[in-house]
Amino acid sequence: GTGVSLMLQKTGVPYVAFDRDVEVVNRARALGLDAHLGDMAQPATLRAAGVGRAAALVVTIDDVQAVTRLISTVRMHHPDTRIIARARDHEAMHALYQQGVTKAVPETSESALALGSEVLQRVGVADDVVSALKEDARRADYAFYEAAAARAAADSAGSAAT
Repeated sequence: GTGVSLMLQKTGVPYVAFDRDVEVVNRARALGLDAHLGDMAQPATLRAAGVGRAAALVVTIDDVQAVTRLISTVRMHHPDTRIIARARDHEAMHALYQQGVTKAVPETSESALALGSEVLQRVGVADDVVSALKEDARRADYAFYEAAAARAAADSAGSAAT
């Protein structure tokens, strides 16, 4: 979450960051970030953070069970909140969509794009070509998995109705 917080801070976008680990909070505060100790899966913490008024909730938690609890709590208390979540891989991304996130970003795809970009730049491919390739890959990759998630959700809804 530190990277996201830094990006938001540098662009003047208001944010508040929470973590359950006091050391993580202290490191973030040392960087000048608006970080607080708390469990976002608790309704009181969600209220204190202003999630109901937020443009989005960004979830960067590594613990799958904690992410599941958080998404469930947010959907119960703030059903219209946009949730953007980090996923380890495409399987985790699919699971996040089933839980109700608005957008899931798979680490494996993004790291592959970063590595590929670095190689292409090192061998002299123009930056605009590299950027276009990355955007095309993202569009194709995310569209495929988002469509699969939508199909799974429709299948699940159909199964529940019968």
